[in-house]
Amino acid sequence: MTETAPPRPTLRQRWHRLRTSPRFPFVLFFGLLVAGSLSQIYCYWWDVRIERMVVRNQGSVERINVYPPWIRKYLGHQFVRRFEPIRSVRLRFAMPERIERRHDDLQLLRGAFFLRELDLFGELSSDDAKHLRYLTVLKTARVWGDPELVLDGVEQLPKLTALELPFELSTDPSIYRRVAAIPQLERLSCWFKDGAGRSPNVEAGFRELAQSRSLHRLEARLGDEVQLFALTNLLPDGSPPLPQLRELCIGGSRRLTGRSLANLKQLLSLIHLDLSYAEIADKKMAPLKELPYLRTLYLEGNPEITDEAVAVLASMHNLQSLNVKRTNISKAGLLRLAALPRLRCLRAHPGGPEARAELRHRLPAGCELDTN
Repeated sequence: MTETAPPRPTLRQRWHRLRTSPRFPFVLFFGLLVAGSLSQIYCYWWDVRIERMVVRNQGSVERINVYPPWIRKYLGHQFVRRFEPIRSVRLRFAMPERIERRHDDLQLLRGAFFLRELDLFGELSSDDAKHLRYLTVLKTARVWGDPELVLDGVEQLPKLTALELPFELSTDPSIYRRVAAIPQLERLSCWFKDGAGRSPNVEAGFRELAQSRSLHRLEARLGDEVQLFALTNLLPDGSPPLPQLRELCIGGSRRLTGRSLANLKQLLSLIHLDLSYAEIADKKMAPLKELPYLRTLYLEGNPEITDEAVAVLASMHNLQSLNVKRTNISKAGLLRLAALPRLRCLRAHPGGPEARAELRHRLPAGCELDTN
């Protein structure tokens, strides 16, 4: 009579046998030790190559703080940093000899598994852009190259939330449409070359960008009010533009009128507005009263703002942070603004020590006065 072979244990049975074994803690400890050692060896070997490449391209590197401070102090900061993964890389492909090697240099970044931020200054080719697709954990990209090629490399990244691009004069509106279609993009910075901000393509592009459902922060320098209308007008289906936009930074913009600023009320989620150095005057301030949820307002660098605008600002009771540096609001106007009930930070130049002391005394409890 033949004996049948016992059935082979399943993976679940083997795992249960190992987990209940008295040797399991030692196996787990040595397994983690080996895995950690291998990861440190890889981190050191690959990141040293990336650091050499970064130095060659006049860039800089930031690493993730993995080890506690007492280990850095005991073993030495520079020694410990070599075993910590790279978080941020900044490169400059400006010289001709660097441009010839940029393809091989960008290929090295594919081994930086913890890379979160990339700042790349220099023109990209289609082959160079392919390497950006493999940076799957990249969250912030500042790439100064052809926007179309940059989007070819980054628009499929699953974790990309912040993008900074320079848009050219000949930029097609489809570029903006592609940017608006990135579902997880929360922050966008658009920088234009001289004259590009007044291009009709930019106006049409902003109409496409207004359809984004994910943007929380937008930075742009507008050429005139037409572009602001394009960004803030209702969408063709009658829905509000940029429904998730919380922060709009259009400092340095030109030719903005009170009529165009009144259109900001279409941005229903707006709580932060930056109008620094935007040539804003007293007569353009009235529409800001129609932004009841606004908490932060920057008006720095607008010398045509005087005490006449204080009545508008004093009626915005939800303001928590206000910047009126380099304006012509007098000490009396600042004292009136100090009565804002929810103010937590006031940036202003009230004058001498006595004026600063009086203004601090008038401010609500816990409010900071920044005079630098």
